[in-house]
Amino acid sequence: MSYPDSIKPSLNEAKARVARASEHIARLEAEIPAALRVNTGGAVVVSAQTTGRFENATDTFVPTIAPPIVAILIGETVYNLKAALDYLVSALFELDNSGKRNSSAKFIIEQSENAWDKYLPISCGGTSTKDPRKLWLQKLTASHRAELKRLQPFPGRHETQWLLTLQGLTNPDRHSRLTWVRSRITHITVAANPSEPAFKVPATSHLPVGVEAQITGEILLKDGARVEETLRAIASQVTYVLNIFEPDFN
Repeated sequence: MSYPDSIKPSLNEAKARVARASEHIARLEAEIPAALRVNTGGAVVVSAQTTGRFENATDTFVPTIAPPIVAILIGETVYNLKAALDYLVSALFELDNSGKRNSSAKFIIEQSENAWDKYLPISCGGTSTKDPRKLWLQKLTASHRAELKRLQPFPGRHETQWLLTLQGLTNPDRHSRLTWVRSRITHITVAANPSEPAFKVPATSHLPVGVEAQITGEILLKDGARVEETLRAIASQVTYVLNIFEPDFN
């Protein structure tokens, strides 16, 4: 079907969501140092060292509680990434149905073929007993259905397991509960005096009063994965999915 340029289905909204998610990730990365300072009271101060050097400067992990802004930014990021996938499916529905829209058309995430088949009527190889008129997946072209199914995180598909991570992060936020995160301090960088080079000390070290220290650490998800790395990886995968379907909209 030929569309006027002004109403032709596109992935522009989906791409805008990914761009917005990237902005949230960048802000999250900027918030991490401040979050670590807040959770250590802004300083680590106790006794001085007689030698001016700290011994056994190995990393020690100190768990702390990440402030609410961190979980909020994670929630906003995953919301936009899931929305990008939903916009994709909505645009595919429009493309395959002469511009018609269906508010139920969302990006499906299922872990088995049996669960996937429940979205399709029996007449289309599925197992749903619902009135086909109330279903939407069978109204996509066979090639689009096949590609969406190929992306599902079924057992053995390690390359699509990121969808389960996205789903797991999205669900708590959807129910108005902040994503569970924690922070940990990995080391502290100090200089014994301004004329000497800085060096790392364990996060559990006691620093003399007046010594300027830079706290280094990370924000972790419940499974121990680093937040910013996980979110950037998911954003990259969402972009990859959009690129798969991009030629169909040209």
